[in-house]
Amino acid sequence: MSPPSKNKRKVLLLDGHSLAYRAFYALPPDLRTSSGQVTNAVYGFTGMLIKALQDHKSEYLAVAFDKGAPLERLAIRPEYKEQRVSAPDEFRQQLGLIREVLEVLTIPVFEVPNVEADDIIFILGSRISSEGDEVIVVTADRDYFQMVGTNVKLMMNRRGISDTVVYDVAGVKQRFGFGPERYLDYAALRGDPSDNIQGVPGVGEKTASSLVVKYETLENIFEHLDELTPKLRANLAEAQERLLINREFFRFRSEQDLVKQGVDADYFELTVEDLKMGDWDFAQIRKLFDALEFRILYERLAEYRPEAAGTAEGFEADVVEVGGKKQLEDLASLIAAAPKVSLAVKGDPSYSRAAPEAIAVSIDRTAYVARAASVGKKELWNALAPALKAAPLNLHGSKEVIQRLKAAGAEPENVAMDAELGAYLIDPARGSYTLVDLARHYLGRELRIEGGEESTGDVSQPSLLDDEPEEEDSLGLQAVAVAELADVLAKELRDRGLWDLFVDLEIPLVRVLARIEHTGVKIDVDYLNGMSKTLGGELAEIEKQIYDLAGGPFNIGSPPQLREVLYERLQLKPSKKTKTGFSTDASVLESLRDEHPIIDLILRHRERAKLKSTYLDALPPLVDAETRRLHCRFNQTVASTGRLSSDSPNLQNIPIRTEEGRQIRRAFIPEEGFTMLVADYSQIELRILAHLSRDEELVDAFNKGKDIHRSSIAKALGIDESEVTPDLRSIGKMVSYGVTYGMGPFGLSQRLRIPVDQARTYIDGFFALYPGVRKFLDGVVEQATEEGFTTTMLGRRRYVPELKSRNPRVRSLGERQALNAPIQGSAADIMKLAMVESDKAIKGTESRMVMTVHDELVFEVPSAEIEQTAKAVKDAMENCLELSVPLKVDIAWGPNWAESKG
Repeated sequence: MSPPSKNKRKVLLLDGHSLAYRAFYALPPDLRTSSGQVTNAVYGFTGMLIKALQDHKSEYLAVAFDKGAPLERLAIRPEYKEQRVSAPDEFRQQLGLIREVLEVLTIPVFEVPNVEADDIIFILGSRISSEGDEVIVVTADRDYFQMVGTNVKLMMNRRGISDTVVYDVAGVKQRFGFGPERYLDYAALRGDPSDNIQGVPGVGEKTASSLVVKYETLENIFEHLDELTPKLRANLAEAQERLLINREFFRFRSEQDLVKQGVDADYFELTVEDLKMGDWDFAQIRKLFDALEFRILYERLAEYRPEAAGTAEGFEADVVEVGGKKQLEDLASLIAAAPKVSLAVKGDPSYSRAAPEAIAVSIDRTAYVARAASVGKKELWNALAPALKAAPLNLHGSKEVIQRLKAAGAEPENVAMDAELGAYLIDPARGSYTLVDLARHYLGRELRIEGGEESTGDVSQPSLLDDEPEEEDSLGLQAVAVAELADVLAKELRDRGLWDLFVDLEIPLVRVLARIEHTGVKIDVDYLNGMSKTLGGELAEIEKQIYDLAGGPFNIGSPPQLREVLYERLQLKPSKKTKTGFSTDASVLESLRDEHPIIDLILRHRERAKLKSTYLDALPPLVDAETRRLHCRFNQTVASTGRLSSDSPNLQNIPIRTEEGRQIRRAFIPEEGFTMLVADYSQIELRILAHLSRDEELVDAFNKGKDIHRSSIAKALGIDESEVTPDLRSIGKMVSYGVTYGMGPFGLSQRLRIPVDQARTYIDGFFALYPGVRKFLDGVVEQATEEGFTTTMLGRRRYVPELKSRNPRVRSLGERQALNAPIQGSAADIMKLAMVESDKAIKGTESRMVMTVHDELVFEVPSAEIEQTAKAVKDAMENCLELSVPLKVDIAWGPNWAESKG
């Protein structure tokens, strides 16, 4: 070892197996990559490693692993770990990944055959600390308390993987009441049930601590047995020999002990400098972390060593700032002549319908940046708008770019590539499609220009770049990155058979969505405010009634307070318990409706309070002050099934069939002189199921206009269809859609609140009537298991890694996803086709599409044109794709969204 250092160095020693086990059981088993690789252990281990580095700012560290059976300890206690179940496959397969992480981070690893990691760490730590350097042991194993000393601290997890505490000698004394030198006596008394090491019956942590605090050693305890209670005295006397063996068993082995075991004496002859991390190759780190899908952990590493992260390859590009009329004209000529133009824009982040403040155009690795503040807003767009309208553009986040360019009078007519959308189609479960992530993943590059500064922000949204000294470089860099991504993503889309879906459906849909968002929908704010006031009064009255029944006021929205009222004051008997006590969720309260009148009031209060807060009070502030319309945002790259989602607000969550939902929909109104038109697909998913399964009976039923729900429930119950009541038909409807969504007997029984056997009877009846459906669904799961993904009618892929899981529950989830994905995904594709075709059908008229929600399209139509528009939209939606059964669309119109009538 090196001589004592004048500047004390800090050395981290990590207990590999201990931390890996903690991570494996602390993090959910469904933490996995899109390919199906479980990563909870390696993710948690890596996270704890990075936290230790960040907390202690050390470049010196090592990780020790157990290797083989601990022969010396087994000789003392043959029963050691005897009852432990062997590590799950999902854990063992991650140990190799953990070693890959350590290798790419150049962290020394120690392991000795038939020796446990704690002995290796004890020896290393003892040698290092004796030379004056500081040692911090990172572990989840409390046996290391015996090692804490003047230069040795312990970093341990309290809960999970991120809640840690560091113990020094004073900390050990504070926790136990005695110092580290007495820990072995305490451990001997307590034993370790998890490792099959028996302590003293009736002696837990509290009693063991009090005995050691009072008597210090096992020998002193044995000498004062007469001072203890008879039962404790008897138990200690009986365990005397076992406890002395326990103490020896828990003692960490010294270097001399291991040499006696046959370990080479030179093994530990190293210096602290031998434990110093090497240089990091961030290209290799990124490659591994990308494969493991550890985006956030990679960013934390980059923050820890920014100087090393900056060594990764960036982009080679020239960035030119455009100024003056002549340069703008030259740029317009370049755009007009270029076969492809890559673009990035910067605008007001809070208002996507405003013209860009700056634009970057990349052509042949040169980025030209023009800013309205420099050349003049009018001059900028007068010069560039004609060329931008016609040019084939590569973009990222094209919907927002289109809206901004539309506001500038330069709405593009030819989007050749949207990097965000292309990456989503390739991997719909990826989650993040920022330009930073895509450049790293597909190009292996950091978003910076070689020789310049790395961009640290999320530049997927052009508006996030502030006024920096080299702003033109940052915006120009985005355009260059988009240019390089375009070819890579285009090839990947073609290789996966997704190119036609991309260019024929998703790209045209971008323009439709951009127009919908730009147009928005008119909201009757006065109606919502009045309704909110009325509902506020109703809530106050309900609260008064609840307080009267409860015996006094309390916070109705607080589960602990509601629990106290229901189960302590009123003595109701719930059926479900959570970690914090008896449940107050809706299903439990529903089961208690008949037990006390307060339950009905609480449920009514919840419904109305949610209605008021989520919609009545939340919608008016979202209405644009200038347009007096709600400009919702529709998301094309969120749902892995291909479905659109929405936010600001989330229209999908507005209740469909409840009176509360109808009340909200009344606030969505057309402009004066216009009528609200609603076009809604009828039973689209069942029709897709008929087409895909080719079940003769189901196809025939739709072609003849039969009632599917009535037929299936009649078959299940063995009755004539004329005997099916409305309630029974509702059950049949639930069965039909439940089968479509991959719901099994248990799920259906929960939904219908019926016995599982009865639910199974209903499902069996459906399959007996439509046997081709059963064959099709079985084939979907089989094919998805073999190929790893499902496909829709138009070729959209959804990867289902859960099907490869060894965990039956996870695998069952994967089967349900596989069953549902082709049907729901095909419905999403048809809905998108319908939007594109309907947009074409109303082109050139004053009608405009204003919303899409679930299977509905909502239009604002001049009242004089309502019938011809209704026919055009119906024809477009019903004929957008040919199926073996007819697509049926219900058309209705009226003075608002709720009151539309055919």
